[in-house]
Formats: sequence, structure tokens, C-alpha cells
Amino acid sequence: MECPKCSANNEETAEYCFSCGTQLIQPQVNLENREIKKKETFKPVTMFKNIKHKKIICAAALVIVAVILTLLIVSVFSQENGMKIAYNMRQNLGQNIVTVERSAKVHVNTFSAFSAINKPADFDYIYESEKGIVVDGVNVPEWTITLYAVDTEITKIYYRDYTQQNKNYKGTKFKQPVEYSDLQDAKTLSEIEKKFNISPVSITFYIDKTADYRFMYYFVNENGDEERREFIVTVDEESNVASIQETDFDELFNNIE
Repeated sequence: MECPKCSANNEETAEYCFSCGTQLIQPQVNLENREIKKKETFKPVTMFKNIKHKKIICAAALVIVAVILTLLIVSVFSQENGMKIAYNMRQNLGQNIVTVERSAKVHVNTFSAFSAINKPADFDYIYESEKGIVVDGVNVPEWTITLYAVDTEITKIYYRDYTQQNKNYKGTKFKQPVEYSDLQDAKTLSEIEKKFNISPVSITFYIDKTADYRFMYYFVNENGDEERREFIVTVDEESNVASIQETDFDELFNNIE
């Protein structure tokens, strides 16, 4: 076999030229096998990378969703419930303020952080929501709990919810008014609440274990005017209805100044 480089004669079976070392026999490449190898080697790797990438994205999305849900849950449960705190305080009516504070696990103040609450202030102690809302152009807390004392004893607790007046200072809008006759057959507080289908705007707890629940709403009358209504329902210690009184809002409860 003649060397293509130096023209030296080599044996027919020689793989390299004995003179210059040039490779005489080129290795054969099986293109079909190489193509199969490419298919078997590279494509599955690419698919694996894509699958792995998608899994990482899905895992990251799940983590984000979990974090958001956790923050929402923490936010909801961290918010104080004014009505619940007032009920806890009620358990120690007649006791001194320290005992009442301990029963609700709170610390009360002698003035409000909101000037609109302090203007007509006639309370001895107050505990209120830190978050404020605007009612009829006035900044007030979402709720307040005011306490009244005689000597060293807490004799009355007044809980007020302002959130129902956030959109309209007259309260929640009803399509039709609730008449006094509609309430007369109600025997318990829960039955009254079903009639109104709204939470009371205020609750007053007394030392004799009775309580006044005030429900307020408004509706549009036949003349197209907004008419405001409210009822005060007095219940005993067992939440049985003792009396129902329809009141004059402007006469008994002045608007926020």
C-alpha cells in the first residue's frame, strides 16, 4: 500500500506508514448507529431538563401560594375581635379594672387615640381597635369598648362597632323596613338577629347581667328619602328578650361630631 504522503510502499494490512507514520486505514463510522446514539443520548437529557425545569417552577409557585395563604391566615387571626373582648370583660362586671383587664388579657387606657372619640368622652376607661376608618368624614376606630366605674367597681361596659357605618353613617341599607310587629314574636336574641340579619352597632352590658343590643339601619321610603331606623333589644342573662324599643336616633344617639 502506497503512502499518500511520502509515497513509501507499505504492506496491505498496515494501518500506519512505516516511514512517516501517516494513518493509512481510516476507521469506518456507522452513521446509523451514531444517529441512534444521538437520539438515545441527547433527546432524553433535553426532555429531562425540561421536566426538571417545570417541576422547579411548580414548586416555586406552590411555595409562593403557601406563603400568601399563611400571611392571610396570620392576618385574620391576629386581628382583635372587639365584641369577643367585650364579652370576656363582661364576666367580671362589678370587679375592679385590673380584674376586668386580666379577664380579657388587655390593657385599657383613660383616653382614645382618636380625637373624635375624646370630644364627647364620658367614660372612665377605653380599649379600642388600632385600625381606623372614616365615618361621615370623621376618623374613628373600627370599634371601641368604653368602661364606666363607680368607686373601684366597673358597673357598665359599652361596645360600639363603627364598621357598619363606614359606607353610610346611617348604617346598613335595607330594601324594606323591619317593623316593630315583626319582632314581637321573637323570644331570644338569636331570633332577633335573624330578623335583622345584621350585627348590632352597639352592646351595653350592665352590672345586673342584662344587656342592650342596638340594631341600626336605613331604607329609601316612598318619597325617595333615606329614612333611618333603630331598635334597642334588652335581654337577660340567658339572652331571652326582655323588651324591644324602637328609638329616635337623633334624640337618643347624636351623630359623630
